[in-house]
Amino acid sequence: MKTLQTLLVEQPGVFGARFSGAGTRGACVAIVEPNRVKQAATEVLQKYRKAHSELSARCHAAICETGNAAWVGSMEQYGSKFGQPRQPAVK
Repeated sequence: MKTLQTLLVEQPGVFGARFSGAGTRGACVAIVEPNRVKQAATEVLQKYRKAHSELSARCHAAICETGNAAWVGSMEQYGSKFGQPRQPAVK
C-alpha cells in the first residue's frame, strides 16, 4: 500500500493520496486534476504491477467523479453541535 501511495503522489496532477483498510486488502484514494486522471491511473498501475507482479491480477483503478456537495460557509450556518443538519451556502 505504501508503494501505491508513493507512486500516486509522484504523479503530475495528484494533489494527495491516502490508503485505508490495508488490514483487509485495502485501497488507496487520490485527489487528481480531472485532465490528468487517466494518465495518472495508467502510469501508476503499470509501475505498481511491475514492482509487485504477484499482485498484478488483483490491482485495478476505479475512477470516480465528485458531485456538487462542496460549499463555502461558516460555523454559524452549520451549528456548533456534531450531527446538526448542514445547509449549503451555495448550491
